[in-house]
Order: sequence, then structure tokens, then C-alpha cells
Amino acid sequence: MIGQICARIVEFFLKKRLVFWGSFTLVLGFLLYGVSKLKINEDLYAIFPQGKEFKKFNDIVQKNKLNKQVVFSIKAQEDEELTLEKLEQLKADLEKRFPKELKDIEVVKPVDEGALIAFLQKSSVRNLTDQDYELLQEKLQPDSIATGLKRTASLLTGSNAFFISKLAANDPLGLLYGQLKQLNPNTDSGNYVVKVGVVYSRDEQYAFFFGTIDLNQKDTKKLGAFADRLEHFKKAKAKEKGLNFDYFGTFQIAVENAKQVKYDTFLTSVISISAILLLLVFYYRSILAPFYFLLPGFFGILSGAGLVGYLHPEISAISLATSSVLLGIVLDYSFHFFTHLKHLGSVVKTVKEISSPMMLGSFTTIAALSALLFTNSVVLQNFGLIALCTLSGSVLFTLLFLPVLIESLHIQIKDNRNYKNNYKLNKTFIRVSFLLISLVSLVFLYKSTDVNFDSDMNNLSFHTPELKQKEKFYTGINPNTDKKLFVFSSAPTMEKARSQNDAVYKTFIATKEQNGISEFVSLAPYLPSGQTLKESEKRWSDFWNENREAIQEIKELSPSYGLNPAGFQPFFNSTESLSFNQQEGEQLVKEIGLSKFVSEDHGLHTYVTSITVKKDKQELVKEQLKKIDGIFVLDISEMAKSMLNVVKQDFDYLFLFSSLLVFFSLLVIYGRIELTLFAFFPMVLGWIWILGIASIFDIPFNFINIIVATFIFGLGDDFSIFTTDGLIQQARTGINSLKSTQSGIILSGIATIIGTGVLIFAKHPAIHSIGAISVIGIGSIMLITLYVQPRVYNFFVLNRKKKGRGPITFFYFIYSLLLFFYFFVGSLILNILLIFILIPTPMKRIHKRNILNFCISKLAKSTLYAGVHVKKKVVDQHKLDYKNPSVIIPNHTSFLDILVVLMLHPKTIIMVKKWVYNSPIFAPFIRYGGYLFAEEGAEGNLDEVKNRIDQGYSIVIFPEGTRSSDGEIKRFHKGAFYISKELNIPIQPLLILGNHEVNPKNDLMINQGQILVKPLDRLNALEGESYSEFSKRAVKIMRAEMLQFRREYATTSFYTRKVIENYLLKGPVLEWYVRVKWAMERKNFDFYNGLIDSRKHIVDVGCGYGYLSVFLHYFDPSRTIVGMDYDEDKIAVADNCIKKSDRLSFQTADIRSWDLPEADVYFFNDVIHYLRPGEQLDLLKRVQAQLGPDGIIVIRDGIVEFQDRLKNTKLTEILSTKWFKFNKTTNDLSFLSAKEIERFAKENGFGFELIEHSSKTSNVLMILKRL
Repeated sequence: MIGQICARIVEFFLKKRLVFWGSFTLVLGFLLYGVSKLKINEDLYAIFPQGKEFKKFNDIVQKNKLNKQVVFSIKAQEDEELTLEKLEQLKADLEKRFPKELKDIEVVKPVDEGALIAFLQKSSVRNLTDQDYELLQEKLQPDSIATGLKRTASLLTGSNAFFISKLAANDPLGLLYGQLKQLNPNTDSGNYVVKVGVVYSRDEQYAFFFGTIDLNQKDTKKLGAFADRLEHFKKAKAKEKGLNFDYFGTFQIAVENAKQVKYDTFLTSVISISAILLLLVFYYRSILAPFYFLLPGFFGILSGAGLVGYLHPEISAISLATSSVLLGIVLDYSFHFFTHLKHLGSVVKTVKEISSPMMLGSFTTIAALSALLFTNSVVLQNFGLIALCTLSGSVLFTLLFLPVLIESLHIQIKDNRNYKNNYKLNKTFIRVSFLLISLVSLVFLYKSTDVNFDSDMNNLSFHTPELKQKEKFYTGINPNTDKKLFVFSSAPTMEKARSQNDAVYKTFIATKEQNGISEFVSLAPYLPSGQTLKESEKRWSDFWNENREAIQEIKELSPSYGLNPAGFQPFFNSTESLSFNQQEGEQLVKEIGLSKFVSEDHGLHTYVTSITVKKDKQELVKEQLKKIDGIFVLDISEMAKSMLNVVKQDFDYLFLFSSLLVFFSLLVIYGRIELTLFAFFPMVLGWIWILGIASIFDIPFNFINIIVATFIFGLGDDFSIFTTDGLIQQARTGINSLKSTQSGIILSGIATIIGTGVLIFAKHPAIHSIGAISVIGIGSIMLITLYVQPRVYNFFVLNRKKKGRGPITFFYFIYSLLLFFYFFVGSLILNILLIFILIPTPMKRIHKRNILNFCISKLAKSTLYAGVHVKKKVVDQHKLDYKNPSVIIPNHTSFLDILVVLMLHPKTIIMVKKWVYNSPIFAPFIRYGGYLFAEEGAEGNLDEVKNRIDQGYSIVIFPEGTRSSDGEIKRFHKGAFYISKELNIPIQPLLILGNHEVNPKNDLMINQGQILVKPLDRLNALEGESYSEFSKRAVKIMRAEMLQFRREYATTSFYTRKVIENYLLKGPVLEWYVRVKWAMERKNFDFYNGLIDSRKHIVDVGCGYGYLSVFLHYFDPSRTIVGMDYDEDKIAVADNCIKKSDRLSFQTADIRSWDLPEADVYFFNDVIHYLRPGEQLDLLKRVQAQLGPDGIIVIRDGIVEFQDRLKNTKLTEILSTKWFKFNKTTNDLSFLSAKEIERFAKENGFGFELIEHSSKTSNVLMILKRL
């Protein structure tokens, strides 16, 4: 159906070239405009899954200026003034050179140290605990006050007198020095120290200053231009001796990644396209051929980019880079098209033949890759969208536009390939290789659960060695021992955000050392919450109100140590009323460079605390942070673990979604579970191999190369579907077109390995990580689809056809295994019954034997009747007389014969062969049951047989000695007849019909069918008749009776499965067409069969797929049957049916010019109305000349006499010939006149009989018998 639709569109375009070129131009214009709308997003963070944690992180990074800061450095001079001068000059140069890119450049931090100290002294009061107030109380004892004043007086005479005077004014006794030390910015500045407002490295070898980038961090184009100009600026400054100017900012990471992605994309694309072009040139020995092949690829790329431009204009650069892996699938389309074009020679026929498998393959591939749209990673989502658009565009171009372009441009490709290959793999090699593949697959399955996922973000970000060194120098963190945490306190109100920030500060400020914290930067000392201030002020005032005598003591003792109490007035004022100025704190935050730790965006206030902690203490710190409500802890590794879980969920989801979608798509389109499994299992096995190999060789999956997982799954289903289609065609027609398909897979696979394998040469880790997985995956898929899949299909389908058997079908295969398992378990139970119950039971052995044989008979019967799909019938059962024992001789065609004869009566024992007699499963109960050992011969068993006969048992002997492979009765051995004659007991012939079809020799399948059993009259040896003569008489009687038995009971219902299985697994349309036609015609076919009677030469004109001819052949293989049809495709199918002999043949011909063979019967079923009126009678005259004596002509067709019903007949024919194209015709329809046929019959010596076939159509059956 799909093929016909596509072919009609192509035919339309070929007839209307102007319409085609106009449509094609419009499509190109539409897509090119879409490309112009694309915006490339080079954001590195796009590769990560956009889970809850990452979104929060990304929002914080974007809203705060943590990633916008640039640090500049120079070599510090011995003269601090000279250092400051150089810093100021650099600031001026940078502001002049980068007025739009840089802002807020600060060289000197203008901090009023006095104001800072006073503020921090006030702030330290907030951190006093109950224990601290107890210590303060102790320090206010008279002797402690004296000691404190004495120490202060001593410090005021030292070198730091000015600084100490500032401290003493607010704290004459040094009561808060401990808390003040905790608040010293220099103790928490990590790699930096501040000296005279200038920031130095800890060793004071380098001086630093800072700036802020005034550019959008996602605009890597502008960032790249800024980075280039800044690098030029650095090189110019390198000429200044002793300056050593350098810089670092996180923007450099983004810029370096963007540059590397572009470079890698360009490099890998050039390498892959060049290599693929060379491959195609070498393969086709043509310079132009590769460009024809790449046309669908170019159009697919244009479709992908153009449609994405409309659907999702902002696209990830990494997604575009990785989308090169799609080229392999697109090349697969090209090769499939050109291979069939060369074979068929017509673009219309090519489109008609490849449309269904190509649309199926592309649909399942697109569906699998489209699953990426539902993942959490922007890159994966973008890639899924690109894949959807690219592959859709490619397949539509290949089927609709490319054929017209080829015709219009007169493109021809020489086929230089030679598919002749007579080499055949040795069976032993195949068996050993499959054993190894099975073992390896089991190992891979076991290891597939240990796949590693790389959660380290640094492994997906490109860092040059120089950039890594800079990052380490400027951040000052040792990644081996230290861990950097950022704690974000965010709330809709400033007060709540500060309160949360205070909670973080109070948790760690006094316990930094115990928690392994080496750096702790917080805004809490400068920007406390109002509630905290209120509580601490009240606590401070209450404390001093209770200790007013201590204030007086300080005033009185100060002069005795040379101190003026008036200098401590700020302290005295604070004990009466401690007040904090919030604006003062905000100003200090700006002055000391901590403004980047606070932000406000759309009403959301955020305060950031930076914590550097030892790695061995990080979990301790995190546990404490978890107890604080309303905060978010940014730990890159923790976030990576969280994202890793998202990736794993994506991974599992992709596999499940893709698998189910592809599986059910295949099931719907193929219509058979068997074909679905044949096409699907290579994908699953390939997936297991990929995971297993990745696990064994420790190749990790990450946020990017998971793309390859769905891509390989998609490409795998493409390879698998093309292989399945080739195998179906071989099963359908017997023509092996698999070599062409496999060449396409090899070429496509190699091209894809090239296209993705070159990504190994990429330096960007995210792109590089795709290479290894893709090569492993595609290599695995190629091995499985090229070697494993065809041989599995051969085992279940093609090899069985060579043996004259139908394909193994899924449900009957499972059912058969269950039936054999049932019989096996039943046999084990019989042994248990025998050993543990019967043998120990104190009764006569004959009684125990009878019980055992009764159980054996019931096991046999229950096994047979458990096969509900097999009908059982015993004809003339009254002829079986088990009261008078006999030697029963059944014909032997199947293992089921044993169960049949045992089922009939418990008083039956069999003469068995060595393997049965010595079997560990069967031997115990059959020996105890009295079964005879055939190897001992009739003479050796004579006494035993007599003993069993005396015990009332009939003896079953299969006189053929072995199962017949074709169902016919073979020559009889003489043992049964010797026993009969020597013991004077009768022979009981038993015909078993159908077992050969239900369970053929050496086959596991229990097929649908019928088992018919017919006992014949008993035979006794005639006077003077030898054993040999007796056996010959018996076999002659049984053969004659079997022929009659088959004629009487083996109707179409008996042969239904055998006929239908010729059309199984050859496509759903063919199978259901035959099933429907068979159901409609089977009664007619029984009538035809009776009509033929003993006539042996039959011609079936218009045989179609040959099911009538096949049935007549199966019923009587001695008939010579010729099936003929105008449709070569139908004849190819019919001629590939299972034949019992070469007496059945099929020919493609035009009946008008066909050299008619001599025959006894001619069938014309719905044929003659395709001929013109004059040609119809001419044909009948020609048939008459070739018809033998007593010949018959059978015509089934519509007649004009039934005008009211003829319109229905015409409608069905129009649907058949014009719409569904089931039947071919070159003429208008011309239906018969029954009167003309009757006149012809009378004029030419035929009897005429007309039988109506339908009450709704004008179809009738006209039988012309030669008189």
C-alpha cells in the first residue's frame, strides 16, 4: 500500500515535471529560510540533564555574578607604591581598551580600617554564646580588669599603637578579641591577603585586582572576541619587563569549549566526508557516484537544520556536532535505493519495492531517536529533534524527490559488484561459532549490569593545560585535599534570606577547625538579620545592666595604668546602648569586595557563603547544613551524582521506550510475532553486547555518548529490518537477494563507523567520548545482522523448507516445548510412582504391571489431548478387540505414533528400540511394564511375547522398523508376522494418518492438524503362506486402505495448515490474502478435488499464489499439475512453495499467447473476464484442442445474466486491479455470458452445468465435461 502510494506520486511528478520542480524549489526555499532562523547555543551547561538540582544551580549562576568576575595579576614590586602605580596604569589601560566588555575594575579596596574594626567589634557581639558570656563574667572580676588594663597599656606603647588604640576604644579589656579574630577577613581569604588596600597572594609575590565582564555569558561569540582581544592585550604587556601580566575568568572555559567544538566539528566532518567519498569512489569505481549517494544526506541535513529553525531556533552546538552520526543511516537509504534501481531498472518499480521496508526502518529509527526529546538534557533533546527532522527529510527525499531527479538528470550508476559466492560455511564451524556467540552473549549479559557512568563534569569540559594551571593558581584550592562548597540562602524577603544566612554562619563560625574548614567567607557579620540584631542587642544590654560596677571599676583603675578613661567612651556608650547601622554594613561589603556574594533578582534575595573544607570532613559539614531550612548547597560533585541519577533514568527510559515502540511498530507492520522477533532480537542482542563490552573494557557512558545508545539502536533496527526484508523475500520467492542487502549494510556500517569513529580524533571530551562507543556498537550490530540473524532465520524458516517442512511459528513452538516438557515430567512421575509406591507395595507383579501400564496409557492420552490445536479421531474403533490380544502393526511416521497406540488401551505394550530400552528416563517404567526389546529379534522375544499375550496384552510392533520421512508406508520387516504365525495370533493393522504432518520425523514441532486412526480387519496367515508373503500381503492391504482413508478424510480441513504454512512469514498482506481466500474457497476446492477424481493432468490457469494447485498436489502427489498466471510476482511465490515432487510446476505467461499443455482438467478461476470478448471463446477452443478424453473445463467467473449482482462483482474487481493492485490486467473487464458458454459447450461436444456461487455477486461455476 505504501509502495503504491509513493510510486503514484513519483509517476505524477514524472508526468508533471513543472509541478515537480516548482514543489522542489518551494521546499528548498522553505528549508533555507528555516536555516537562517537558527541560533547556535554554545553553552557548555547544555550538555547536562536539566534536573531540579541543575536548574537551581544554573539559575543561581546566572542571577549571581560569580561567573562574571575576572582576576588580573602582576608581579608584586618591592616598592608598594610602585606596585600600586602599575596596577592603576593597568586599570586605566583596560578601561580604555575594553569600555563595553569590562566594568567595576578595582585596584585598591578603599577600606576605612577604623570603621571596619569598629563595625566588626560590634558584629562580634552577635556571636556570643552562653559560654562566652560566662567567660566575659569571669573577665570582669577586679583582678581580671586590672590585668586587662595593664595589657592594653603595654600594647599602646608598641609598634601597632595606632591600630590598638582603635581596638581599645571599643574594647579596653580585650573582651572580644577571640570573636574579633574569627571575623578577620584575612583569615578567610584563602589564597589572598589584603595589604594597604591592595590584594596580594599569600606569599605576597603577586598583586591582584578584579573586574566584572559586562557581556552575556551565553554569547560565546562576543566572549570569544573579547578573549582574543584580551590575549592580544596580554601579549602587548608582556614586553614590559617585570610586569608578568596575566588574567583568569570562567568565561575562558566557555570560550575554549566553544572554539574546540567548532574546530572538532569541522575537522571530523571533513575527515568523515572525505573518507566516505573515497569509500564510495573505490566501491563504485566512479567519481560521480558518491555525490549521488550523498544527495539524501545533504537534503536530510538541510531538512534537519531548516525544520529545527522553525520548531526550535535555539539549538546546541554540541548537538549539531554529534548529529554527524546520522550520516550512516542516511547512506543506508541511498544504498538501498540505488541497489534496487540497478536490479529493477525503473525508478517507479524501485520506489514501489523499497518504500515499505524503508518507511518501516526510518519510522522505528526516528521513533527510537525521538525518545531523546523526553530526556532532561538540552543536548539530547536537540539531537532527538535534529534526528527526527533529518531522517524524515532524507527518507522522503529518497522516495519522492531523488527518483525524479535521477530520471530528469539521466543519472546512471554502473553496478560493478559481483555477488557470486559459492563458498559455504562448514556446519561444524557454524555450530561452534554459535556456541561461542551464545557464551559471549551470556557473559556480556552478566556484565551489562556493571556499566559505568562518568559523573565528573570536568571530563566533559575542554581545558587546555595552560587553563588548568591558571585555574589552580587563581583559585588556590588543592583539588586533591580540598573541596569548595557554596551555600545559597535565598528568600523572597531580605530579612528571611539574612536569617537563613545567619543560621549558616552561626553553625560554623566557632567550629571551623573541628569541621576542617580552611576558608569561610560569609556576609553574615556585615549584613545580619534584624531579628538577630535585636536579640543580640538586648542580650548585650541586659548583661551590662547587671555589671555596672565593672564599668565603674574600669573608669577608676584606668588612670593608675596611664590610660585616660575618656578614650574608652565608645565602649562605655556601647554598654548602655548597642546599635548597628545596616547601611554601614552594606558599604563595607562593597569596600572589601564581597558584593558578588549578595544579589537580588525579581524579588528573590540571595546571600552566598563560600566554604573550603577538607575532603575527609565534607560529609560532616553537609550533614550539618542539611539541618538548616531554606538553603541550597552547591557541591559540583554532589550535583553530578544527582545528574548521574537523571542520566541513568534517561538511559533506562530510552531503552524501555525505544524497545517497546520499535517492537510494537514491527508487530503491527509485520503482523507476525515471529517476524517481529527476527527483526527485533538483533537490536536487543546488540544492546547487550554494547553494554557488556563497555563494562569489560571500562568505557564509561556519560551525558553525551548516551546519544550513541539511541542512535545505535536506531541504526540497528535499520540494519535488522533490511536484513529481515531480504530474508522474507528469499523465503517468499526463493531468490537470494540478501547479498545486495548485506553489501548495503556493510557499506553503511563502514561509513557510519568512519563518520562516528573519527570523533575519536576530537579533543573536546564530550565529542571524543562518542567515538569508542559508536565503533563498538555499530561493529556489534553489523556482526549480528550479517552473520547471526540470517542463520537464526535459516534455522527457523529456510532450512526447514529444504526438508519439506513449514516454518517454526512462535506459539506452536512454545506449545510444543510445553507438551514435550509435560511428557518428560509425566515420565519422571511414573518412575517415582514405580520406585517409591508400586515396587514396595505387597501385591503380585502382574497387578502392579497393569496399574503401571494403565498410568502409561493415561499419560500418553493426556499428552495428546493437551495438544488442543490437534484434532483426534478414531474411525471404526469397534474393530479394536483388546479382549483377544493381537499383534498390532501401525504405519510409523512420527514419535506421536507411540502415544497414539498407547492411548487406545492400557493392555498395550510396545516392542521398543535400544535407545528407549536403555533410556534413563523411560527405561525404568517401560521395563517394569513388560515392554519388549526389539534388538533381541522376534525369535529371541517369542517366549516373552507369549507370556505377555497370556497376560492379556496386545503387542505393538512397527513393521517398518523406522519412521517414514515422507508419510508413505515403507517395506515391512517380517518379525511381527513370524510372531503371528508361530503363536497363532492375528495381525491387527492400524492406520495412523496425520502424525507425519503434526510431528514429522526428527522434528520438535507439534503442528496444528488432525490425527486420524483407523483399525482394519484382522489378518491371519493363509495356509502355506510364508512370513515374507504374509508381510507383503499386509503392506499391500494397508497401502490400499491408506489411499482410500486419505481420500475419504483428508479434505481441505486436513491440509489447511500444510497449505497455509507455505505463505507464513512472507509478509502480512500475502498471508492474510491467502487465509481469506482459502477460507472462502476451501469448500469449492473440495468440490474441485472430487470433480477431478482419478484424472492426473491438471492445469490451473490464473493460479495466483498457487494454493489450489498446492492443495491438489498434496492430496495426490502422483498428479501432474501446472499452475499459470500473468503476474510473475505471484508465480515466484507459488513456485517457492513446498513440493512433494517435480510433478507440480508453475509458469508465468500470457494466456493469449501461451502454448497450452495437454491436460485432463483446466481450471479458470476469475480469469476469463480479463480477456476481450473475442479472445475468450478463442481461448476455450484452444483448450478444447488440448483436452484429453473425459476432460473437464471448470470456469468460475461473473456472468452478465445477473445484472443486478454484476455491479458488486465489478466493484470487487476494480478494487483488486485499480486500487489494491492484487491482480494485473491490460484490458478493460469483459464478463462472460453463460448462454454463450453453454452454446460453445453444445457445439463442441461438452456437457454444461451451472452452479451459483454467491447471492451477492454474479459469480457462477460452469463445468464443461467432454461427452
